[in-house]
Amino acid sequence: ASMCVGFILNFLISIVTMIIFNKILGVDFSENLAELLLITGIGSLCGVSLGTLIGSSNRANIEIKSGIGLALSLLMSFLAGMMVSNVKVMIADNAPIINKLNPVALISDGIYSLYYYDTFDRFYNNIAWLLVVTLSFIVLTYIFTRGKQYDSI
Repeated sequence: ASMCVGFILNFLISIVTMIIFNKILGVDFSENLAELLLITGIGSLCGVSLGTLIGSSNRANIEIKSGIGLALSLLMSFLAGMMVSNVKVMIADNAPIINKLNPVALISDGIYSLYYYDTFDRFYNNIAWLLVVTLSFIVLTYIFTRGKQYDSI
């Protein structure tokens, strides 16, 4: 239930952010609204599932778990070329599997492909890989939580 609420809130915040970028800042995301909502929804689910994986995988306090989440987000953003654009090209040339398993790279490349390409082949390839990563996070979360027992209140 918590994961569902987290997903809904994350998805709504993402949509509001895209509306602000589009209407106020003039950022054109493309004419493909359904595909844009699809990748935003799966990206939101991936982010929430990564957070639940971090939360369930260790017994550290909330500050440590938040730090792990922040560090992973920054690392994935760096590897996706969000901080230095040449990094994404370097990884694509030397270790392309990293970009196929990095949710930030998949989301940014998916949105990029909506804007620049006429076909949806690259976009749906990114969606497929993003679903694989998301389902992996959910399965790992299930594995970590299935053995835990909680005292009732």
